[in-house]
Amino acid sequence: MRLSPTILAAALAATGLDAQQPGPPPPLAAPSTANPADVASADAIVTALYEAVGFPPGGRQDSTRMRSLFFPGAHLVPPPSPRRPDSVAVWTVDEYLRTVNALLDRDTSATGMHARGFSEREASRRTESFGNLVHVFSTYESRNTARDSLPFTRGINSIQLMKHNGRWWVVNIAWDQERPGLELPTEYLTTPR
Repeated sequence: MRLSPTILAAALAATGLDAQQPGPPPPLAAPSTANPADVASADAIVTALYEAVGFPPGGRQDSTRMRSLFFPGAHLVPPPSPRRPDSVAVWTVDEYLRTVNALLDRDTSATGMHARGFSEREASRRTESFGNLVHVFSTYESRNTARDSLPFTRGINSIQLMKHNGRWWVVNIAWDQERPGLELPTEYLTTPR
């Protein structure tokens, strides 16, 4: 069925929407206060991101620093849970931090992650950019501490960055990790020159 312009206008009016030009966009939320060195370049913000997600044994992630790196409304998208492979979480920064802290609160044994700590480092990177946009395909290695010789998991962070108002922002991150049947390809284990 094809709607006539009159019926379409009436339907939009009934829903509270109209076909007029939209007004100016709402203002962005007040920018988070970030360390200027953390947001001075695409490289700097990726480094700050890796540092902010880590924590020493018995510690927590640096939630203030994490929040300062992300653009208002940014999302973090982890891989589907093996227990619920058809479901994908999409978190705001605060939802991500609440989820991580809840896991740490439940994991209080001497062998748990809270007691062991968490350190993630970038192993290699592929970057594409255009204007104020940068996409970083960042291979990561997760350890309990930076001194551990072998990672307990590896994967790839797909990080979208944007330069706005004189600083860099993380707009979105999605990631996936190695598992049986999904190994990191060789080309993502070295940074191209």
